[in-house]
Amino acid sequence: MEKLCPVCNSICEKHVICYKCGNYMEDMGRNSQYYDSYSCDIEIDTNGACIHLYQCKSCNAENLVKIQEIFI
Repeated sequence: MEKLCPVCNSICEKHVICYKCGNYMEDMGRNSQYYDSYSCDIEIDTNGACIHLYQCKSCNAENLVKIQEIFI
């Protein structure tokens, strides 16, 4: 069996509320894709979780959210 992130693979969406203003935050993708040009291809051991960066479009707050990977 293979593990994958349900958000990255469009199986489901994760809705996150901004801790500053209460509006919904937008999923900006895997946090690792912002490290450098090759980081999105590197597997990072996060104990079965995919870390996503969420950003609020109202107040620009950012939040890292762990998305539990699932077996397929």
